[in-house]
Amino acid sequence: MKKHNLFKIILLLIIPVILFQTCRKQIEIEFPDIEPVLAVSCLFSPDSIIKLNLFKTSDFNDSTIYPVNDATCKLFANDNFLENLIIDNNGLYISPSNYKPKHNINYKIEISHPDYSTIYATDKLPEFPEIINITKQDSVMFNEDGNYLSQLNLTIKDNPSVQNYYEIKIFVRYKPDYSQVWWLDSLEMQNIDTSFNTNLLIPQGEDIVIKNEGLLDYYPSAYPFSDELFNGQTYTLNINYLLPTIIWGHNDYSANLFQNYQLIVYLRSVSENYYNYKKKLIVHLENQYSDVWDGIGEPVQMFSNIIGDGYGIFGGYTTYLDTIQ
Repeated sequence: MKKHNLFKIILLLIIPVILFQTCRKQIEIEFPDIEPVLAVSCLFSPDSIIKLNLFKTSDFNDSTIYPVNDATCKLFANDNFLENLIIDNNGLYISPSNYKPKHNINYKIEISHPDYSTIYATDKLPEFPEIINITKQDSVMFNEDGNYLSQLNLTIKDNPSVQNYYEIKIFVRYKPDYSQVWWLDSLEMQNIDTSFNTNLLIPQGEDIVIKNEGLLDYYPSAYPFSDELFNGQTYTLNINYLLPTIIWGHNDYSANLFQNYQLIVYLRSVSENYYNYKKKLIVHLENQYSDVWDGIGEPVQMFSNIIGDGYGIFGGYTTYLDTIQ
């Protein structure tokens, strides 16, 4: 290559960089001052006592969490006053009587503070989800990386009289089996921890109900979904999952440590408020991360069912728990 041609190529590579560096201008954006308001987080179930987290909002450029410890939090059941929640610590209020929510009761929380407007919210517990059958199958297909996917099959009988909302979360419990790992010597085997482990699984797959929620690209740890596509019907949810621990050895030989494992399945029947809140939260959390490929995520308007000058969630859920061998 001639020298002048090489010089031209170098210039073509350097000039855009110089222009980019010289054309940058620092822009200062002034956000308006925002008056702080109360922010509430309370997800309740029949399995635990009522607990409520209370904070105040802050400015855009302030990531500090400010708990509110001196509010009055009143709990009502069917419009009848039950009790005042008491402060525990750092904005956490709990039931002094260890009250656990019950079905067929409309709950209301009312929060007042001398420095803020009074706010309130209402919700109730949904009925238990009706599960007809639940099984698992191993090695049902390959994923795009060539790894075997297993599958959870969960059959739900949906109540036709109401709009139903659900959420599913899956864990795997296993004791690693190193019998296939022939390249480990006896000394290495002695130093390996073979106690039981529990790992969260990220659901995968093409189940039409899961796809309908539009959350597959966010890889949430728990999937909220509605009965929009199977209202009043019996439907089998097919959720694929990848067992997380495979050891790679010599000449690309692999050893699956999951010879025997259990699936721990949480299926929640959730209120509409809970469902709407969780869907927005999944997108919001994912958009907190940015990189050179995807850029910065779009801001998300979070769902809130707080009435008055405040934000947050007051929602109920009921859990079905099963362990699949």
